Amino acid sequence: MNILVFDLDNTLLHLSNLQLKLLQLNANSNINTRKVYHTIIPKNTKLKKLLSKYNNPKFIFSNAQISHVIYSLESLDLLDYFTNIYSHTTVQLYKPHLFSYYLVQSNIAKKLSTTNFQLFFFDDLIENLKGAKQFNWTTILIGYSTTNESYIDYCFTTIEEALTYFKNKL
Repeated sequence: MNILVFDLDNTLLHLSNLQLKLLQLNANSNINTRKVYHTIIPKNTKLKKLLSKYNNPKFIFSNAQISHVIYSLESLDLLDYFTNIYSHTTVQLYKPHLFSYYLVQSNIAKKLSTTNFQLFFFDDLIENLKGAKQFNWTTILIGYSTTNESYIDYCFTTIEEALTYFKNKL
């Protein structure tokens, strides 16, 4: 079984500097955070359509706060596609700490009641993919067209390009 694991920021979610500043300003205010996210982050129908073509279990593995992940995925209209979210809040470690990959992989095995799977990990940071490769995850670098790092299996400039490529392969 092939399982898709995605980072959030700069992988599934791309925010402009203005959008980031508005979200940061909101963090220090009394405004309804969920409503602010839904106002700033538009739905991503193209990404939703691509994800809908995959029957594979899908997970999020992010260093962001769990609330940021949930609000962002809700705003993108993608939350329902993910079986579980792993963040530093839930894993208690940040990528690229090696034990964080072990914890995520173990929890996925427990959640799916099997260890017979291959993880495909999409992330925009090269250093986050190095640890994943040590656990034999297939590593997919987003935001680059090429790299010389031996632990990176695939490179794509966008997540949409990557999902289109893998659509008939997983």
